[in-house]
Amino acid sequence: MSSLSAPDGIYLPEDMKIVANVFNRVSDEPWFISSTPEQRAEFARYVLRMYGLGMILPEPLETLCRAAAKAHFSTDAKDLSPIRGPRILIVEDEYLIAAEAAQRLHSLGAEVHGPVGTVAEAMDLVERSNEKLDAALLDINLNGQMVYPVAAFLKMHNVPFAFITGYEERVIPAFFRSVSTFTKPADWGMIASRLVHMQAPHSA
Repeated sequence: MSSLSAPDGIYLPEDMKIVANVFNRVSDEPWFISSTPEQRAEFARYVLRMYGLGMILPEPLETLCRAAAKAHFSTDAKDLSPIRGPRILIVEDEYLIAAEAAQRLHSLGAEVHGPVGTVAEAMDLVERSNEKLDAALLDINLNGQMVYPVAAFLKMHNVPFAFITGYEERVIPAFFRSVSTFTKPADWGMIASRLVHMQAPHSA
């Protein structure tokens, strides 16, 4: 893994071993685009940067990096349609996941509202927004609080949304069983694109 190196004195060998293992496991998966050394080097730098930002536990680091890789370095990512213009709300309490989701949507051309990580912040944003949101992506559990009040508000105002969560669908209240639910790690850009393009015929 020659492309993944760090300046002397910053990372210990055990640090580099964790980062290298995550890089190798994800980049060796069949969907990973590895046709050029530049793509692999770019992903290597991303893994190292996430580790440096505090994702030092191997399992969460791999989960985050796999989601990012599927968004940016997968065979499906090449065919994802742009979603230029729509206003999309992100509700997610894990900072790195929220930041990655926002970056992903920005790259597709969306206008991101948030990210916010609490029910109170989300309700304040949706109630005070001067412009109607086009879609919303919601984590269910926000530091112990359920996002359902936000979901109910969006549903009453006909704003399409999806849940992105570690929960199983069977634990979601019956009122929200018809809502699309995606299991983490997920490609937030793909989900937003689906929501926006599903609404396009109606808006036309």
